[in-house]
Amino acid sequence: MIVRQFLRFAWVGVLGFGVNGGGVAWLSPHIGPLWAQAVGFPLAATFTWWLNRHFTFGPSERSLRREWAYYVSANGIGWLANNGSYVLLVTQSALFHRYPVLAVAVGSVAGMFFNFGLSRYFVFSGGHRSNASVPAFQRRFPFLTIASISVGATGRSPLLWLLVYPFLLKAPLWTGWFISDPFVSFGDLALDVGGRILPGLPTIDNNIAFTSDALGQRAADDWLAGKIPWWNPYEGTGTLLAAEMQSAALFLPFILFYALPHGQLWFHLCLQVMAGWGTFFLLRRLGLGMLAAVTGGLLFEMNGTYAWLANAVINPICFLPWFLLGVEETVRLVREGHGIGWLCLPLALSLSLYAGFPEVAYINGLLVLIWTLVRLGQLQGSQRWRFLGWITGGGTAGILLSLPVVVPFFEFLTMADVGGHQASALGNQSLPAHGLMASFFPYFFGPIGYGGWSGSATWWGSIGGYLGFGPVFLAAFALLGKRERWLKIGILAWILLGLAKALGMPGITQLLNLLPMVELAAFFRYVWPSLSMGIVVLAAFALDDLVRRNGHMKLSWIPLLSVMALVAFAFGLTWDFLWQLNTASSLIWWTLDSLALGALVFACTAWLGYFKRHDSAPLVAAVVLFESTILFLIPVFSSPKRGNLHLEGVAYLEQKLGLQRFYTTGPLAPNYGSVFEIAQLNYNDLPIPKNLADYRRTHFDPYSSAIIFDGHFHPNPSDPDPLQVLRNRIGAYSKAGVSHIITYPYESLDLDQYEVPIQVRDNEALAVYGGEVLRVRLPNIPPGELRIFGVFIGTYHGKADGRLEAKLCQLDYCRTAVSDVKNARDNAFLRFNLSPPVQLIPEVPIEIEFRYLTATQPVALWLWPQVPDSLQDLHASHQNLNGRGLRLKFWYREKNRSGVYLVHRDPVMNIYALDEFRDYFSAEGCRLRADGRNAVMAECDRPSRLVRLETFYPGWRAEVNGKPVPVEETEGLFQQVALPRGHAEIRFTYHPRFYAWIVAGFLSAWLILGVGFLWSRPKPPRRR
Repeated sequence: MIVRQFLRFAWVGVLGFGVNGGGVAWLSPHIGPLWAQAVGFPLAATFTWWLNRHFTFGPSERSLRREWAYYVSANGIGWLANNGSYVLLVTQSALFHRYPVLAVAVGSVAGMFFNFGLSRYFVFSGGHRSNASVPAFQRRFPFLTIASISVGATGRSPLLWLLVYPFLLKAPLWTGWFISDPFVSFGDLALDVGGRILPGLPTIDNNIAFTSDALGQRAADDWLAGKIPWWNPYEGTGTLLAAEMQSAALFLPFILFYALPHGQLWFHLCLQVMAGWGTFFLLRRLGLGMLAAVTGGLLFEMNGTYAWLANAVINPICFLPWFLLGVEETVRLVREGHGIGWLCLPLALSLSLYAGFPEVAYINGLLVLIWTLVRLGQLQGSQRWRFLGWITGGGTAGILLSLPVVVPFFEFLTMADVGGHQASALGNQSLPAHGLMASFFPYFFGPIGYGGWSGSATWWGSIGGYLGFGPVFLAAFALLGKRERWLKIGILAWILLGLAKALGMPGITQLLNLLPMVELAAFFRYVWPSLSMGIVVLAAFALDDLVRRNGHMKLSWIPLLSVMALVAFAFGLTWDFLWQLNTASSLIWWTLDSLALGALVFACTAWLGYFKRHDSAPLVAAVVLFESTILFLIPVFSSPKRGNLHLEGVAYLEQKLGLQRFYTTGPLAPNYGSVFEIAQLNYNDLPIPKNLADYRRTHFDPYSSAIIFDGHFHPNPSDPDPLQVLRNRIGAYSKAGVSHIITYPYESLDLDQYEVPIQVRDNEALAVYGGEVLRVRLPNIPPGELRIFGVFIGTYHGKADGRLEAKLCQLDYCRTAVSDVKNARDNAFLRFNLSPPVQLIPEVPIEIEFRYLTATQPVALWLWPQVPDSLQDLHASHQNLNGRGLRLKFWYREKNRSGVYLVHRDPVMNIYALDEFRDYFSAEGCRLRADGRNAVMAECDRPSRLVRLETFYPGWRAEVNGKPVPVEETEGLFQQVALPRGHAEIRFTYHPRFYAWIVAGFLSAWLILGVGFLWSRPKPPRRR
């Protein structure tokens, strides 16, 4: 029977392929391949459904429309199995990578088996409820079963859809349609990165690469090698890994995802699913129906922080609903005498801390505190004391469980440079006033990182998420219901306080700053997950009230008018932005589209809730989910579709570097040396050991940021060029063990440079379109042999696609050079190579004519106010430049610098070797033989001191011939130990101080949890 069905199913699949393929082939020339598939797939699915219904399995007891919806849903899961198998095989197996058609075959078989099993046992199987028992709205709107918001869904079905939906949202990434690897976008080793469907960036914070991805991979590799990732020797001169926290190094088992290809993507999907499941269980514990619980779970899976951020900020978010569920289970335990769900509280607390971003975990904890206080006030008499006892016990157990990360972290803070987080530097910072509008309409100011208006860079560097109009509008009706009114008031109070603090409202800001550690946190950026949680809970209550009222919203215009007034007020705060739309016309459509989407959601929700007679709740949920899905997908479609990595230079360093370090001015971005186990002097991290930051300031580059030492970033553009600073201090780098230096292909260590002075404030972009010309005359340029000159441009996040031609003239002599804008870095100098060089004459002005060629998208030439002593005579086609000037730089030939020579060149980097550098291990009068970074053998003619070029930090221990010896600090940064005369074997180890106490506390936490479990489990009935 089953074999016959399988053969028929396979034959139907062949016919379905013919329908799908034929439809795509016929429609593609007319409407394009994507729209052709959008039409062809439903046709093929309907065709195969009809054949399988009548030819393979026979009809089920469902209605035709419900059966079709179930069949299409099952095929979606099979599609995931097909493409998931393909991606796994081609990334894990050299054979399938070489012959991807084999992976296609295996994926097709896997998908066929999934489709067959689901069709036989799920779609067409017998024993289903009769159509009469199906709720009315499902009979009328069967397509809503695909959105998994069925009130009648039971068992595993809601959890299955909460599992599948994030994978569907990010299918363009894990199927390879877009590139999800942040190393391609931010590693500075890829060319031709682009192909975005939508403008903008896929994420706000590029620490998705430098801290989360690079350091996450380092931690995962350490675990798989059998080492606890306490220390990272490949970043700076060595720094802490677990105590740094942003790496989430101790976040087991989740951190192990980073050991997989595209591991960060799977890691994020896992967190989204956990967030959805936690929200679902929380809402069910609050007594809400299936529709409200599943809708709430889906909304929190798509919250604004998950959409806009992807670094360690998002790691703790998924544990917030589980934390709140633990509070609810504690209430149940106190009232009913049992409830092992209380364990969610300590486990969620500890995992929030292990997840690696304490600011978010702490601010989320403030919402948990308000929730707990509300529940405490609702209990009576001795119940309150028992509740406090269980909450205190759970919190204590959670903190004790977290000691392995909490203790090293707080110790690190006492000996670290924390950038702008010291004292109360962040306590009074806030979002600009128009941030309120963006919380409702996230793309009112364009997609992520989209410039073209004053303050755009500051705005995108400050915001940390959004709420969305649909959930806020729905949440406004929650207070009309009588259930859990005090809980709703508490949640609403947190939302209003959080928004007021984020927007810098006087009084509220100072009030919340009185809470411990709030002044140290970027509250305005990291409050959004807890605000989203509050909005989701309120929206779920409102939706459940709508279900209970048989589809009618309570006839009150107060919530409706309140939301309208709030939006009008927010709109009024955006006038400073709206006045700029005439100079940033490309933003107009984003602004109008955002308002149009909000108006559509408002109209549909209001009409369905107020005027629809029956079964409107599922449609209201569908409208809100539709808006949230659109908002979430926009950054996904801003991901690049292409990018060619060049790892030749990395392979060279892996062969030549040994225990030494390299320094880069850009290529192979900071911290990524940790991935390849090649030591990199650069770092981009927070916090950073204070002695390392101080040594960097006094010996390497005094102009770079304390926490961003990437080789090309100076916070103040008027500071000397980083490459010039490197050339002047190259001896200090060699004394730190640097043996190789990486530069961009257009940079050289044997060129001097000059930058035209400008005022570093109020810069604006001049959009130059294809065929347009810009001319500049410079009166005072130093003479010399000019090899390269450059102009500071913006590519609109890789959208610019033409070539920029530059014609440089002095007197009657002209030289023309062309540079490709398509492969240029965004917001950086575009270089023009002059071959042969041009000999500039003293005290004779030069003229440069820029012409933009073969372009369909504009390029931005950044303009700054000019310096009076160095005025540029600048003219552009049909443009008013308001007395502003270009940022221009010139590179001149200098005599060869001794001791530095080029050893490798490829399309993305030059590698220079240093003739002289200090060895990682050194000891005067000793012959050394290293065995890795932590062991060395010495033969000394006399007592000596071993210097190890690793950051000194408490917790490092050393043994000489098996006997402990003190590790001392030398030169303000490095380690040294005393060596005896003769043979010595030296071994270094690191683990945090107070290690024994940490282990004891960790074990005692499990004892508390065990006792709590025994006390909270249901008691068997007593025998009489």
